[in-house]
This record gives sequence, C-alpha cells and structure tokens, in this order.
Amino acid sequence: MKFNYRFLILALLIAGFFMPVEKISAQAGDTLVVEWQDPVTGEVITDALRNAIENDTNRPEGRVYKLLRGGFYWISEKITYSDFHLRLVGEKGGPTEFDNPPVLQLVGREDGTHADRLMQPSASLTMKNIYVIGCDEFGSQTYYQPIQLDANDSRFVFDGCIFERTNFAPIAFTGKNNDIFVTNCVFRNIQGHPADQQWQGRGISIWADQDTVIVENNTFFNINMTVFQLEGGAANYIRFNHNTIVNMGRALNAGNWWKEAYFTNNLFINPFWHGEGHADITATGRDPRTIPASIFSVGALPTKYGPEEGRRILFSNAYAWRDPAFAAYYGDTIVAQPFAGPMTREDYFDVYENMVIKDTVWLSSMPSVGTYPSEIVENMIQNIKDIRSNTLPATEYFWKLPIDNITGDVCNVCPSWPLPEDFSYTDAALMTAGTDGLPLGDLNWFPDKKAIFEQNKDQYVAQLEAMAGPRIELETIAEYEAEEAVLGGDAEIKDVAGFMYFQMDGGGYIQWEFDLAEAGQYDLNIYTNLRGNGTRGQRIIVNGVSIHDPMGWGEYIWSPKEQEANIWYGKFDPNEWVWTLIKQEEILEAGALTLPAGKNTIRIESSWGYQNFAGIQLIPAGTTTPVVELGVPDATSDLVKIMVEGAVWVPSGLKSVAMNSNGSVTFTVEAPGNGTYALNLLYQNYSGPQNGVLKIDGAVVSTISFASKDDSTGLTVLTDKFELTQGSHQITVEASNINLDMAQLVKVTITSVNENEIPNGYALEQNFPNPFNPTTSIRFTLAKPEVVKLTVYNILGQKVATLVNGPMTAGQHLVHFNASNLASGIYFYGIEAGNFKTFKKMILLK
Repeated sequence: MKFNYRFLILALLIAGFFMPVEKISAQAGDTLVVEWQDPVTGEVITDALRNAIENDTNRPEGRVYKLLRGGFYWISEKITYSDFHLRLVGEKGGPTEFDNPPVLQLVGREDGTHADRLMQPSASLTMKNIYVIGCDEFGSQTYYQPIQLDANDSRFVFDGCIFERTNFAPIAFTGKNNDIFVTNCVFRNIQGHPADQQWQGRGISIWADQDTVIVENNTFFNINMTVFQLEGGAANYIRFNHNTIVNMGRALNAGNWWKEAYFTNNLFINPFWHGEGHADITATGRDPRTIPASIFSVGALPTKYGPEEGRRILFSNAYAWRDPAFAAYYGDTIVAQPFAGPMTREDYFDVYENMVIKDTVWLSSMPSVGTYPSEIVENMIQNIKDIRSNTLPATEYFWKLPIDNITGDVCNVCPSWPLPEDFSYTDAALMTAGTDGLPLGDLNWFPDKKAIFEQNKDQYVAQLEAMAGPRIELETIAEYEAEEAVLGGDAEIKDVAGFMYFQMDGGGYIQWEFDLAEAGQYDLNIYTNLRGNGTRGQRIIVNGVSIHDPMGWGEYIWSPKEQEANIWYGKFDPNEWVWTLIKQEEILEAGALTLPAGKNTIRIESSWGYQNFAGIQLIPAGTTTPVVELGVPDATSDLVKIMVEGAVWVPSGLKSVAMNSNGSVTFTVEAPGNGTYALNLLYQNYSGPQNGVLKIDGAVVSTISFASKDDSTGLTVLTDKFELTQGSHQITVEASNINLDMAQLVKVTITSVNENEIPNGYALEQNFPNPFNPTTSIRFTLAKPEVVKLTVYNILGQKVATLVNGPMTAGQHLVHFNASNLASGIYFYGIEAGNFKTFKKMILLK
C-alpha cells in the first residue's frame, strides 16, 4: 500500500490526473458494490463512484452503494442528483494502515482544473463509514464546503464518518426543513491551509431553518473556529449530546436561533482557546455585558418564530479544562471565556423557566485522556498571534498528518489511519458525570458504555429533556399590524420617516419584483454600504440565476481594499454609501442580465452578511438613465432588519400606532379551534413601565404590563392566557404612552415532556428481549379493528421485514420476529394502524 501511495502521488504530480477507466461494480440485491481500482493495473478509477451512480439506470428504491475498505474514491466532477435518496455505505476500517475506511477526495480533471465541490445534491443523503479528505491531491483546501446539501424537506445521515483538512465546514446544509443526524463521526484538523483568518475551521454549518438536528457521540479535534454553526435560520429541535471537543478556537456555537435545544454531556479540552483580542471586545455596537462573551450563547429569537417563552434550552453537564499555557497568553490583553457570559445568563437563563444552565464544571487538572497534543499548543498560540498581527499566512497547528515515507512530505491523498488520537480517560469523576450516569463526551471512546447508551437511549433522552421543565408550545397562528386594526381613543398611526436601508446580518434575503416595459440587456446598480467591513460577499440572484464576478467565488464580492489583487468590485470607502454597477460583460453567467419584458425578480441573499443595502436600479446597457428604481418600501424581506437613519426603532410595515394618553387598538382575529391562546405584542416604550388592559369581545380578561427601555428599542410582551372558541373574535388592547407595532395570535399548549401522546387504547411496546439474538417478541394494542402494517427497517431506513400487513381485531397482539438472516446492529420497527403511527428501536447482537 505504501508503494501505491507513492505511485499515486508521483503520477499526479507528473500528469496531473489519471486516465479514466471504466467503472467496475457488482450488484447483490439492493446493494451495488463499487470498485475503486483497475484489477489489472491497480490504478485508481477516477470518478468510479460518480459513474456508478449515474449509470445505475434501474436503481431500486432502497439502493445502497457499498464502498470498499482500503479504497480511494476520487472525484473530478462533483456528484449531483435530485430525485432519489443516495446511500453510501463503506466497509468499516480495520486495524492496520492498509485497512482504511473508503476515502472520498476531490482530484483534478484531465486539464488540471478542479470541480468546486465533492458533492452538491438536492435530495436526501446517507453516508456511513466514509473518510472524507477535504483537500485536493496537491493539498489545496480552497474548496468551500466540499459537501453542500441544498435539498429541502429531506433527510441527511452521517454516521461513523471521518472529516479532515478543509478550510471551512466539510459538510454544509443550505436547504430548509430537513432532518439532520450526525453521529459517531470524527472531525479533525479542520483549519485553514493557508491560515489567514480566525473564522476558518467549522465542524457543521447550517444556513437555513431546519426541523431536527441531532449531533451525538462525535469527536471534534483541532476545529479552528466553531463546532456547530446554525446561522440564517432556526431549528425546531436540536440535541447536541455526548460529544468530545478538543482544541476549539472560538465558541461552541455560531448562531443561536433555536426553538428547542439540548446541549448536554459534552467534554471540552481547550475550548475558546483563541480568547478574544482587542478588536473583538471593542467591536462597534457590542453589548458591554458580552465582555467576557461565552463558550455557549443564546440569542434573541426573531419574532417570526414566536415568543421567547415558547423556547426550551438546556445547557447541562459540561466539563472543561484549558491548558495553563493559554492563561499565560491571556495575561496580556486577551479575554478568556466562561461557559455562559453575563448577557446569556441575565437575558435568558435568569428570565425564562424553560431555559436552564446547570452542572457546568471547570476542571483543575487535565483529564487523563490517552492523547493530549501538547506539542502543538505553542503553534496554536502563534497561529492566533499571527492572525491578529496580520502576519500571514499564519502558523499552522495540524496534528499528525500522514507522511509519505520516501519524500518525508505530507501525503495529501492519504488518510490518517488508524486515527492516531485517543480521547478515552479513566477519571472517576468524569466516568459517571453524564445526565445518564455515563461518561462525558463521545461514548465511542468507551465501547461498553456506548452499548448501554444505545440500549437505553429513549429513556436517557427523555430524562435530559425533562430537565428543561414542562413543555410549553407556543404556535403563532397569525400576525396583525396595529395600523390596520380599528383605532380608538386618541390612538393614531405614526409613520417612520428618513433614509431607509436593509441591515443584512447573519441570514435572510431582500427581494424586488418589478415589471419591465422592454426586453433587453441591462446593467444592475446596487446601492450598498460595507458598514466599515473589509471584503464581503452576498448572493445576487437575477430571475433565479445566481451571478458571480470573475473571481468565481460562491458569492458576488465587494471590497474596499486597494492592496488586494484578488478582489472584484471594490476600492471604495467602506463607511460610505456607494452605487456599484454590475455589467453583463463582468459576470460569469452568460445572458443573466438579458431580461424579458414583464415580470422580473432581483434577490439578495445573505452569505457573508454584515452589509447594508438601500435599493437597486436597472439601466439599459450602454446608457446612464435608470428605467427602474426601487428602494426599501418596494421590497419584501425575511430576517433582514429595516433601518431608518436617525431612528432607533423601526416597526414592521414602517408604521406603528401611538397610543398617546388613552388609546386602543382592536384586532379581528380568527381562532382555528377551541383552545387556549395568548397575544404576543411588539411595541416601543421609553416612558417608564405602563399598564394596559386586554379585552376579548368587549370583556376585560387581564391587565398587560408593558416594560420600558431607555434606549427606545423594541420590546415584546406575551399576555396572560385566555380561552377562545373557534371562529371570529374582537381582541382589544388599551394602553397609554406606548407605540404598538403588531400582535401575534399564539396557540398555547402545555404538556409534560413525559406525557403519553399515543391515542387512548393504542400502544406499541418495547420488544422483549432487547438486545436479542436472533428472536424477539413485539406486543401492540389496538383500540378498534384496523388495517395494520408492522415493519422492520435497518439504520439506513431500508425495509428488511414486514411482520404484519392486513386487518386485525381490537385488543392486544403479539408478533414474533426471527432475525437470523440479519447482521448485528440497530433496527427500527414501526406500526401504522389508522391514525396511529409510531416507531421503536431494537438491537440485534449476535
């Protein structure tokens, strides 16, 4: 194998590529084995995996592509698909360096160029036991987000994978409303090469709203920035549980819009080792309470996601140790970070019943891990010193990259196998410190404890969820603008006046729709302000086509930096408003600025964020007079703030209702059903605390306490609960000395986290015995006669057995399952009976 490694490197350096060879594959049922090397020459078959997928024209629904131990699956053209669930399952790695898990890596085309990514699918993806090397064959790590997942309403599973050597996140999720599972994986040496900024190196990046995100039993080692990034969107449910984090440069999380989130049972070694430098802690607009900031932070949930009272956040059973070498470095002007800073505690954990932080411990001595890479600590400190002094490229601190035994250089196409790190430990205090009584951190370092965890996972998860108290579900049913309601007393509509612009931060979009009188080629003029920043990049989308400047980055680029040769639209004052003209001949997408007569759409989506936009113009190419001029009032937007120069508060719709000395606003609301509701009110008040009255259909139901803020920025208040019957109702708010922006009608449901949600008379019980070998029994109960399906699935979601499929009588039933033909592992069994649907997990141990 070492000869093969050297041969591969030499061939690449001389030729730049391998000649393509026909794919070789073998099919067995739903599984297609993908060979990776020519059986005669031993050469790697470049694009063997991609070709196998594309040529699989009779693909069955549950197709699995099996990748081989010791294999190298090189990709020169990125893998894309949109109409099926791709399942890539590798053979587990063995004990020697020749038994690596199958490797996925980007290599050059025949002409020496490279694709921009390994994979960019628009549908579900499962990857199991795959080793992903994020650099190319020459060591370049410039491929942003090598695996980018653009699908919506899909399922993504990464289990037992290894990711290493990429400047930013090896996997990124840009689509919406997905279920994401990252389990039993290792992320290692995720840092810049070359290293030139403190924001490089992210474990998992998520850029849009998601349904479920579970990150459990993973190890994150040498992650330069953050382990978990969710910006530009929120998640309905997050569980970040039992992870080991070693040498994380900055905070655990980037972005903090979560509705329900559990960060539990994690072990940290050298968290936020960067500390925060002078530029960080003196940033414009920074809340002084964020000095120090936090390893873990919570942020205000945008109003579109509902009231803060409806969130559940638990940060618990976290232990950390930081090398004293960093304390000595911080002794200068660097600020070290606690688990949660004052702002997070004062605004969230101290205020809301269902936001809990507990059992966070700083260790006085290093855990007895099998590996502590002390030899790179000096380079880590020099790395951040170099970056802050602009001494670039900065010192790197990779740990144990594979070395070619002939040249002595780093082998860019070799995996670090077997993994050289060992983060198991023997400390008694840590071995039972989890909420489940198990060791903290990634339980894969403790196989016997991992088996216990898997066997009892449902119970353990229920325990940690219960730590956040009763479940309060607040569902926003509808929104009502105050200025569109019926005003009473001395209430009056108040307009916001002044120069308006969009402040684009961590996510969202701005969109203009307009009609053109004549088809033709146009120049697009964008009015922007960099807010004092350096290079920025956002997505400019014209009639669905994302346009790019000649740099070919993933975004359209602006920069004020005179000295940078590799920037595009720039060389202007970063603190001034500037019209930036985009011409067809200066973008990569041919014909993108040739627009039809009639309806057209220009959209700006946040990518790097932190840039302001005030409007656009469309100018016929070769002329100077705009035929379309659009500003803030003409646009629709999401998660992007509208700002008005000189105003500290801008209401939605640019209007509010001044309640003056005795005003009222009456909303006509539609309750979708009988139940408990509340009103979430958005308002401004700088006149001191005020009391108001809430009326339902003319009757007083409660008082409202309006808090006050001296800085005049916006506030919210959730009223007391009230009952509504299905249908139309008049809800009146009476108050004085506040400016009312809007009201959200909120449906309130309060349940115990342990409440049995199964319909009365129906039940699916845990199989017995469990674990089992090879037979087990499954008992279920039906309230009335039903057509029943009882099905068994493997961990990839493939159906492996149908135990029942037909009508059954009411009452209790017992079904026996013989798994003698299945391999050991985790399986799921599910029942469908009328409206009753549920799943449970079982473990086959042979």
